[in-house]
Amino acid sequence: MNAPPRSLTNSLSSRTLLALTEAMEHTFDASAWARLGVELEMPQLADPDLRLQQSLRFGDDDYGYCVAQFVRHLDAERPADLRDLADRPEIKVWLDSNAPGAAQELGLGQALVTPLVESGPASKATEQALVDALQWLDAGEPVGCIHRIHDALRGYLLDVCARANLTVAGDATVTELYWLLTSDHPIFAAQTRQSPQVGHALASLAGAVTALNTVRHDAPIVDANQAAPGEAEAVLMAELVRTLFNYVRRRL
Repeated sequence: MNAPPRSLTNSLSSRTLLALTEAMEHTFDASAWARLGVELEMPQLADPDLRLQQSLRFGDDDYGYCVAQFVRHLDAERPADLRDLADRPEIKVWLDSNAPGAAQELGLGQALVTPLVESGPASKATEQALVDALQWLDAGEPVGCIHRIHDALRGYLLDVCARANLTVAGDATVTELYWLLTSDHPIFAAQTRQSPQVGHALASLAGAVTALNTVRHDAPIVDANQAAPGEAEAVLMAELVRTLFNYVRRRL
């Protein structure tokens, strides 16, 4: 008799179990756990007095451990249900972007979006712009510093949006690109949907990005009622770009 398919009988590799744990940890909120409890007939997943929901609610360090215990239980007792979990859109997107080897083991193929490969030129240009910013400041040219980091960030966001097959106008401003990325890209949209506070933080950053765009275009035309950007303002903008750039890279 032929052996049954591996997907129905054998445990997943430790690497894939870890990837599934991290995917659920990053994409599931209290409501998602509650719905899953109904689907799997495991009402304890929705119980606010049990540890999983408590650790999620309070942001405790053992939340990942609770998720790992759940994944291990499914792997041992209900492997088909575990594999069904991996077929959820938000899990697919996370695995495809963060653990392609696990996605392959699970037989998911390509997920909802084309995997983003870090753009060498655009990413390196932004990194170099942040280095060059110090040189502009040393030369007493804060306006040049702002121009450099603004244009590099815009190029980077334009490249990331294009690689995600988002419709982008060639003359889109850095603010428009930021909103497009954070609202329409599946990875960012899933993150803000599952973590509303992250969405609030990103919305706050949008105001700072708009300010960067405005300062960049106003800097060459300073009238008597408008002070030219100084060193402190240039440093502020450089740190803003560094924070945003690093967040986007890590999230992708």
